Amino acid sequence: MPANYVLLEKITVGAAGASSVTFSGIPQTGYTDLVVKITGRSTRVAVQDYVKTSFNGVTTNLSMRQLYVNGGSPASSAETEIYTPGLPGASATANTFGNVEIYIPNYTSANYKSVSIDGVLENNAVGAYLALDAGLWSDTAAITSVVLTPYFGSFVQYSTFYLYGVAKLGTTPAISPYATGGDTIMTDGTYWYHTFISSGTFTPAVGKNLSCDYLVVAGGGGGGGALASSPAGGGGGAGGFITSTAY
Repeated sequence: MPANYVLLEKITVGAAGASSVTFSGIPQTGYTDLVVKITGRSTRVAVQDYVKTSFNGVTTNLSMRQLYVNGGSPASSAETEIYTPGLPGASATANTFGNVEIYIPNYTSANYKSVSIDGVLENNAVGAYLALDAGLWSDTAAITSVVLTPYFGSFVQYSTFYLYGVAKLGTTPAISPYATGGDTIMTDGTYWYHTFISSGTFTPAVGKNLSCDYLVVAGGGGGGGALASSPAGGGGGAGGFITSTAY
């Protein structure tokens, strides 16, 4: 990864899946471009699904030119949406995840926003899919959020999304995380939040003396089922928690 790419947020989909993923509160200073990297899979009952991209909650004024190949001759299309293949569906080889990269230059400018995307469908069988897209959001507003949505299904567990800010070479970004670790990393512009839904390690950056608040929540106990001799079932126990501040 280039030295001027700074990870702003990471989202990993949990067991319940996700109908969409949103990167919000995107910094408006300190970076010139945005890069989104996706490793994903869809619930769609087919070999492939697509990732739609929109900005600031707006789904209008979008256009795209696409060059693609699906195990045969190349083809092209013109669309009024911005999307790309890259999500294996339920009919694709089990446990395969596709790859998508979305590059958004000059995302805070007052010009229309261009987007370049490449997507590769991972499927260990006939019909691998590759696409290159050139998209345009015909709006002069600065991009403050990026919304990613499967075209047909939902994102499955372990689909992972990374948002990078591209800092101008030779500059120190105005906002950058002070540590690594966590299934989700995000910022509200003042604080950084690291959420762990599985085992992991929180590692401060070299030279950083951090003040950290932490909250640990334990899972609750399951409830008891009702029996014929005792029709009342038992309630589940509440999960415990601990919170503190560390330096």
